[in-house]
Amino acid sequence: MRRWNMLIVALGLLPITGLMMMPSLAVANDVRPALKLLLEFALWSGSLPLHNFPPHRDGIAPVSTAVESRSIPIEWAGVENHEYYDNRERIASRMTFEWQETCFISYRAEWIREQNEIMKNHVLNLFASAEAESGQMAPQALDDLLSKVLVDETIGGKIFELTNYYTITRYSQQTYVRAQRQAVDLNQARVSDDLLKSDAYLVGNIAIEALRSSSNGQVTAVHIAQHEANALGVGTHLGGMQPEWLVVYAGVSPFRLHGRTIEEWHLVSVSPQEWVFESPRDPKGKVANQNSENSQNEAGTSSLRYPYIRFHLDRRYQDALSRLEIRYSDGTVHTWRTLKYRWVEGTWWPSEVEVIEKSSSSEAQSRMILVRAQRTQSPIDLQIPEKTPVFDYRRFGKDAWEGRLNYERTEWSEALLQAIRQSDKKPTASP
Repeated sequence: MRRWNMLIVALGLLPITGLMMMPSLAVANDVRPALKLLLEFALWSGSLPLHNFPPHRDGIAPVSTAVESRSIPIEWAGVENHEYYDNRERIASRMTFEWQETCFISYRAEWIREQNEIMKNHVLNLFASAEAESGQMAPQALDDLLSKVLVDETIGGKIFELTNYYTITRYSQQTYVRAQRQAVDLNQARVSDDLLKSDAYLVGNIAIEALRSSSNGQVTAVHIAQHEANALGVGTHLGGMQPEWLVVYAGVSPFRLHGRTIEEWHLVSVSPQEWVFESPRDPKGKVANQNSENSQNEAGTSSLRYPYIRFHLDRRYQDALSRLEIRYSDGTVHTWRTLKYRWVEGTWWPSEVEVIEKSSSSEAQSRMILVRAQRTQSPIDLQIPEKTPVFDYRRFGKDAWEGRLNYERTEWSEALLQAIRQSDKKPTASP
């Protein structure tokens, strides 16, 4: 939610008369023992067959002490061509998942007061500029404008109920997410009647996000970016497809989260019931020069780009994700907890998930229900009209995910689609 709302405001997509808020769909000190445990996990996962099989609830993973290395060959995950991290990823790559979300969200009174103060100062500056250009304006005009843009602070803590829908379609290196979400109009203190619709596509390491009009549902703009890592682990740079969604709801391996590699994960603990992994903030160990103001700013941004992540895999359900926690340096915490699993295509999948999000602005609790899971029947077709305005960030690489919104303007065309397909570097799992 933090990144989505920040970018919406930055792109000027919020009307001044209505603030719309949407919830988003989260230690081992000695490296060598941690890597050794991780290798044991990879060896055990590699023993899983690639055909359907019933779950083994009581088995304990075999332990090997003969191998200890800082490099983990990805083929040990049981896949010969290195394209998938595990058997679940292989099956999920041709699956379609439909989810329904019921969300209860409240906004903190202190945050509303802060936003009102910011908006008030903004309006006063605009008003002063208008007076300087056209002469004195009636005080009543200022009062009327403030009454429209400021939020009633008494709604702080009020609980709003939202219903959202997500369809995630995967076909080999293609992924498509259709999101239909309600939003909270804080100025009117109510939930919007219309569903806000968005489409997001991933093609290898390229991310495409199509924004739709809230009035007629037509595509109004397309944003394209290209990351150095597989886009399955980073999602789209505007937040229309969060990587956590793909991990929790569409079978992508959590080892891909935020573009991290296998070596950047530590196996914290292992038991007959679960594996627990974590990756610290800024796993590459970058240290900024604290004597430089620019370096300090970069360090703060880095801690937001590389949050602390911990996840649990349930060994009773073929290592399906049971819990995911993501902590950002600004205090935002996202937690997913699997409540139920479903047996589909010979594999266990999360089918009911509790989601808790806490930040300085709001607190939300959601329940995600898997409505449908089935094989994808055909390749994904990008439904984008010709001549739709395009914001192309590809030349700037991963900077687009780091908040540097530099782009080139163009229009959507068949030639652009073919160029995207040709420029896509088919990513492989990083050993």
